Amino acid sequence: MEDLPKVTKAEMLPGVRLRLEFDNGQVRYYPVHEQIDLLMNPFDVSKLKKTYGANLFLG
Repeated sequence: MEDLPKVTKAEMLPGVRLRLEFDNGQVRYYPVHEQIDLLMNPFDVSKLKKTYGANLFLG
């Protein structure tokens, strides 16, 4: 089984992007605007329970 590369450096860039450097030399950029929204507005299970889909999701 192939080992997954490990992150050696992470840097936040303008435009809400994350720059990651890996131990195999790769550099990748990831948009993180959706994740920041989750941090600013945490998920509330009580709101989810009020919807029909939540009943299916939560069992």
